[in-house]
Amino acid sequence: MKKNMLLFILAVILLVNSMPALSVAADGVEKVKALNVRIAKEYYEHGKFTAEDFPELDLESLYIISDCNYEIADIHYREVCYYFVLKTAISIEEMKNFAKSNPYVETAYMGYTEPFEGTVKLNVPEDKKIKLEVGESLDLRFLGAKGYTMPFAFSYVVVCLDEYDDTHIYEPKDFPEVILSKVKHKGNGRFELYLQEPGFWNAIKAVDALSVEGNYYSVDLESFEHPSFFEIKWSVADRNVAALGDRENNTDKCSGDVAKLTALKEGVTTLEVSYYNGGEEADGIYEIEVVSQGKENYVNTGEDNDIFYVLFIPGIAGLFFVVIFVLIKKKSICIAEKDMLQ
Repeated sequence: MKKNMLLFILAVILLVNSMPALSVAADGVEKVKALNVRIAKEYYEHGKFTAEDFPELDLESLYIISDCNYEIADIHYREVCYYFVLKTAISIEEMKNFAKSNPYVETAYMGYTEPFEGTVKLNVPEDKKIKLEVGESLDLRFLGAKGYTMPFAFSYVVVCLDEYDDTHIYEPKDFPEVILSKVKHKGNGRFELYLQEPGFWNAIKAVDALSVEGNYYSVDLESFEHPSFFEIKWSVADRNVAALGDRENNTDKCSGDVAKLTALKEGVTTLEVSYYNGGEEADGIYEIEVVSQGKENYVNTGEDNDIFYVLFIPGIAGLFFVVIFVLIKKKSICIAEKDMLQ
């Protein structure tokens, strides 16, 4: 029973690793320019592959991103994966055909995406500038976002030593293949190697260098699961100029897909909106300019309607009674004059 459960866990891990391939159709991607390629087990000892080994593709570069050994239920497993960068994008169908036709390949799927700046869309001008008058409020609505999901750790990579010496204090100099800022031992000869210059490409190149030049039991990028929740966060830099809420009850931070922004005094500040959805993240920064109320750029905030009704309605009522009074008095004078004539 225990062995079956461990095999089930292994199947889940393999499924998670293949998720980018499954997401291709869902996202409607028609062309890909980067591939994650799992090498067939018969060729694990082949050594570093080159572009000539994959003539079906117009390759710009290729890197080892995993040469990982692990055991489940006393069964040894190994996985060797590459990251292919293509000169010319290919279709999903071409990717599938490549995986079937090349003998070195076990499977291929859509490669990791380079970091990009996400976008957030609100019900505000496209230039991201919000102009309000003192006392004016604006109901903000989140309309959508396109964010980046970090596929692996950019700051460090993971290695496991084949021969670990528990009497030795390991330092960056013990891993000469890469330039490191520090080393963390996580137990049982497993280390996190922190890069002096973190980044998407530097992490990939570090794993490749450690795999090719080093002699390690296992080398891998540190993949991780992202918390699966949805959240929109709002914040203003200067709460004295503008705040989230109304005049009496406001704050500089809140969450939710809607927020109320109220201008409090003249000045300039910024609104920051942070989007998170199961690992996908994006931020938007908007400029807020608060100006004094004036005739030229005056916008009714709703409070003036209250003043209008407070003053206008009693005024109309008063005028009505004056007119009635004048008409009654005039009629009385006419009756008196008529009596005098008689």
